[in-house]
Amino acid sequence: MEEEKELQLEMFQLKLKKWIENVSDKFESLLGRRLRFTVTDPWEFETENQRNAFDGVVIAVEGISLLFQSDIGVKIDSITYYSFICSPRLESGSLDQLKNNIDMWCSATALPKDEAQSNNPFDLSWWRGGGGLIGTLSVLPIPKPEKPGSDPNFR
Repeated sequence: MEEEKELQLEMFQLKLKKWIENVSDKFESLLGRRLRFTVTDPWEFETENQRNAFDGVVIAVEGISLLFQSDIGVKIDSITYYSFICSPRLESGSLDQLKNNIDMWCSATALPKDEAQSNNPFDLSWWRGGGGLIGTLSVLPIPKPEKPGSDPNFR
């Protein structure tokens, strides 16, 4: 009986791993994309940061979450963060929205530097609260390349 439960657990873990790999592959096109995170909660965010939004880039995707690296230090409760795990806030939300240039309402967990640089930054088992944001992720336009010869410093 115990062996059967262990086998069922192993099978479930393998299926889950495969599902995560398939979902992650689907959103690989988001890697390197520039996003803007517009914060709606906590309300004191703008007071602490003198802004309500910050830009950054998608570093990695796993399952339905992405690792977002901010261009600037973001203060939350007087601690500065640069990395965030962002996930859809609502059941109806999906990374498909970002893939299709549609804003996605999301929650974000701020990562301390050592967690952001760990082998698995998506593992939030250490998290016990704090450092959370709610807001909207928006895809920023891809800058158009300049015409050859339009840069006077390059000939």
